[in-house]
Amino acid sequence: GATAFTTAPVDFNGENVADTFRVYRVGATWHARAQIAGVAVSDVVVVGQGPSMTAIGGATINNDTKQEAWIKVGSGSSTDLVSFFVFRQCGLQRVRLNNSPAAFPVGATVMHADGIQCYGFNVGIEVFKTNSTDGITFTGTSKIYTINLSGAAPTLVLGATATQSESNRSEEHT
Repeated sequence: GATAFTTAPVDFNGENVADTFRVYRVGATWHARAQIAGVAVSDVVVVGQGPSMTAIGGATINNDTKQEAWIKVGSGSSTDLVSFFVFRQCGLQRVRLNNSPAAFPVGATVMHADGIQCYGFNVGIEVFKTNSTDGITFTGTSKIYTINLSGAAPTLVLGATATQSESNRSEEHT
């Protein structure tokens, strides 16, 4: 039977009602399932680094009314790997980047910070990667991606790339 399952709310069909995104393991194989109105409508095998996978939730990345399902597909000592599924053509489809399943590191240490956020206005995601030599000032890149849904598989398309610099100074008290 299924083990290690997690669930998260995702509005797969754009009706402003939370459906269920379920991530679970059968033996050594991880699965993702879309459930609409309590009925399983799509079940796919998930490939990823592991060792565990977790349903995160839904967020609208593109300009339709449906939410994309966010999933943790792997983890390391200081970061998690996050990927996405879209629900279209009556099924879950993994979002791809450069012909492979898209996955981005999210996490931080004193010397680096990586993350993903919805870019805003439902136009895409921002992926940032930064490093620091002093643990205070972080510099790196920020990339904006949109999802192209016109092909056989949903694909991330790189838009703007920018240099990013942030300071993480603590308040000083006297």
